[in-house]
Amino acid sequence: MAAVRALVASGLATGVLCAETQRDFWQTVDGLTVIDFPVKTKAKQVAAKLSGNWQAALVWENDLAAEAFKLAGIPRRLGPDGGKLKKLLTHPLGFVAGPLEHRVRYYLAAVEELGIETAQPAFFAPAALGIEPVAGAVLLCPDSDYGPSHEWLLERWLEIATRLLEASSRVTVASVDGGSGMGKILAQKFGDTVECAPCLLPRCPLDRHCQNELDLERVWHAVNRVLSSPAFPQAP
Repeated sequence: MAAVRALVASGLATGVLCAETQRDFWQTVDGLTVIDFPVKTKAKQVAAKLSGNWQAALVWENDLAAEAFKLAGIPRRLGPDGGKLKKLLTHPLGFVAGPLEHRVRYYLAAVEELGIETAQPAFFAPAALGIEPVAGAVLLCPDSDYGPSHEWLLERWLEIATRLLEASSRVTVASVDGGSGMGKILAQKFGDTVECAPCLLPRCPLDRHCQNELDLERVWHAVNRVLSSPAFPQAP
């Protein structure tokens, strides 16, 4: 997010290619064009949406987006100089992705090599997703989509969760694709003393706790807001 905000602030016409599940997140950045694609899609299909529209692309990983950029014939493709990604680039960048104090430095380094200033507090502000904070609520996400090498030890997550519950915090456990399943283990360990988002258990041990908390008026308010929107077709 910080790296993309810096690109937008530089005055470059900037877009981001993302899975459709991330669209709402990226739309919080003013001036950013968001191009999304279904989770299950092919690089050729994504490339068709990009072809002829972009002069350059910045990519950090060897993934579907990197392949799509090449297939779309984007003339300048920039990214880290190394690994399998290198063959998809036209302009490898010189920064070295060594040990980092935080993953964000990896993304910022590429932008900084383009001569763009990144040290602005506004670039690191939370995304304005319209979600009101809940007092005492803590979200734990033990899994990493970078795999087990980027995951903290399970026993330490268990200790942190225990201390939070003892301090009367409202603890929710989340999980991500690509992790080793520690989120599921953590949720099972504490049973109905924690919540899970999204649900990590094959069967709910909480007597439909999540469904019971979602009351009728909350759903009706959300539906009515959409029906009243100018973008929703009105009956004649």
